[in-house]
Amino acid sequence: MTELKFDTRALRVGADELSTTADDLRSQFADTAASAPAWGEDDVSALCQMAYEAIVQVVTESIEGVGEGWGEHAELLQAAADLYDATEQQNVSLGSTMVGGE
Repeated sequence: MTELKFDTRALRVGADELSTTADDLRSQFADTAASAPAWGEDDVSALCQMAYEAIVQVVTESIEGVGEGWGEHAELLQAAADLYDATEQQNVSLGSTMVGGE
């Protein structure tokens, strides 16, 4: 039987990095979206502005969804690491009880 081992430290580091990346993505996009271009006074500029605003809204929703998804995945990685460590500790404790005859 193949032994299954997880590097829980690596899971936690990966979760932290993923969470940080999600936060950075949202922050950088918010900064980018906050800088709207200058629009003229003509009809074409008005149409371009409407299209631009619609596109920004779609991209904003998309970026927020990606950020939330990455954040949720980071939480699951942390939970997996915690569960694995708790299970390993329980196994060690049970093994010690069996060997110690208690």
